[in-house]
Amino acid sequence: MRWRLWHKIIVLILFPVAGVLVVMLRELNNLHIITNKIGIIEAIDDINITFLEVRRYEKNIMLFSDEENLLIFNKYFAEFKSRLDTAKQEVLSEINLSNYNHLLQIIESYNSDMEKVIKNIKRKSKLIDEMRPLGRQLISESINKSLVLELRRHEKNYIIYKDNFSIANVHEMSKQVAEGEPRLEYVIRAYMETFKELINTIESESAVLSRLRGYARNIERTIVDVLTKERSDIANLLNRFKMYFLLSIGFLIFIIIVTGYFVAGNIVKTLRKIEMSFKDLSTNDTFSSVAVVDGTYEFYNFIQEYNRAVMKLKAITEESKNKINELEKLNNEILIKQSSLIEMKKDAAIRLLAGEIAHEMNNPLSSVTSLLLVLDEDIPVEDPRKQLIHLMLNDNNRCHNILNNIVDFARKENLKVHKVNIKQLIYETVEIVNRMSGEISLNAGDEKNVDFNIHLNDMPDAVLLDPVLIQQAFVNILTNAYIHSPLLGTVYILGKTHENMIEISVKDEGDGISKEILPHIFEPFFSTRKEEGGHGLGLSITKKIIEKHMGSISVQTGEGHGTTFTVKLPLIVFPSYTC
Repeated sequence: MRWRLWHKIIVLILFPVAGVLVVMLRELNNLHIITNKIGIIEAIDDINITFLEVRRYEKNIMLFSDEENLLIFNKYFAEFKSRLDTAKQEVLSEINLSNYNHLLQIIESYNSDMEKVIKNIKRKSKLIDEMRPLGRQLISESINKSLVLELRRHEKNYIIYKDNFSIANVHEMSKQVAEGEPRLEYVIRAYMETFKELINTIESESAVLSRLRGYARNIERTIVDVLTKERSDIANLLNRFKMYFLLSIGFLIFIIIVTGYFVAGNIVKTLRKIEMSFKDLSTNDTFSSVAVVDGTYEFYNFIQEYNRAVMKLKAITEESKNKINELEKLNNEILIKQSSLIEMKKDAAIRLLAGEIAHEMNNPLSSVTSLLLVLDEDIPVEDPRKQLIHLMLNDNNRCHNILNNIVDFARKENLKVHKVNIKQLIYETVEIVNRMSGEISLNAGDEKNVDFNIHLNDMPDAVLLDPVLIQQAFVNILTNAYIHSPLLGTVYILGKTHENMIEISVKDEGDGISKEILPHIFEPFFSTRKEEGGHGLGLSITKKIIEKHMGSISVQTGEGHGTTFTVKLPLIVFPSYTC
């Protein structure tokens, strides 16, 4: 039995295509697995972020010992346990039941040790409160006030730094005071008994804190390990899908080439025989040759089949165009979702980084605040240094507020808006940058003297915004302008009101921004000054702050012509408000 041509084409193409479709459908099922794993990552990311908040308020409790931080800690810890319980099945899919139960035991141990720490902190605060009046009594009643003041200094050194050397000094100096002034012996005895109890409390607290940090590190390590495994699984599935897709395309191309070669060979062979038949017809004037040509059936139906093929080809072309349009729409949706996913990952990184920055910065800032408060207590009111200490305390409090507001902003908390004098805010920001100028350097050994030229006459007196975040945004912009200005340059600040918008432009006289760098300046972690300590978050955070205020930020620049940043904010004024 002789096969027709289309039978052979079907046999050659249908089975390979069917095999490819089966493989691709099986691989497309992995997209469902990837979607589930992305959901697992999001759930565990939420658990991780909640636990970071638990750790942050754990530190706040140790630093500030107030009830508000304790309540927030308990709220986040309960939320952490609730999220972990909700995501139990997702976590169990990555770690076995025994490891999950071990994780729960660590969490309970962490909670138990945290309760002990809280009790110790309250006990320590109570003992410190008991020691203060005894110390003041010693200062007021002692003849040798310098010795008693030195005793108090070593007491504070031990409380702040846990310095064992200070313990010996306190014992020695209290002994000297008792021997020199027997009438104060009962006060010294009460003071030292309280101090000894404080030592025992602090040493007990140190041991519990060491265990507590170990438990916290184990919890964080387990969460990070699960996240790493999930991301690795997703990457492997995507790589496998890409490999099978490319192999399928290559196989289809190969089959098409082989089929085309076979079909073309048959058609050419048939046409050649028909050509020879027509030559016989023209030479011999006979039709005998045409009747015996192989494939006569296909030749007689050639025109009709061709017309049918043209119509089918037209229909296939239209269908292909529709399919291409659908695929383009799907591709655009995938690109949009991919961009959204990348943005979510960047926001998550910023939230994590903001949490880590607040965690790392609050400790030294709190230590500096404690020392400044001790100095403020010891320095007389008439001493001119007291004003400098107050200035330092104000700047320290501003740093705390900035850190807390940036963390709230990274967590997408609501803006804390109220009426603000925008002119005064800009002037205060310039003053802050001027105070920071000693820490900003362009070239080693060069002293920079940049002047700020400010024109804000067309600005309203009061607008509605979040002053801490807006001020931090302008600190970032002005600091960039200062850094990229020449040694004796000028930064121009121009403010005006235009179409119910506040428009503030900041122009420097620097070298400008190159075309290659300009599209990336608002991307998180992009910096041209990484070797000089740049972290690449300033302009990214600035853009998000402005956009959260329903505003916009744009940049105009040219190499060698300086750079101008323009910030536009919605104008919400209060005519009756006076600053």
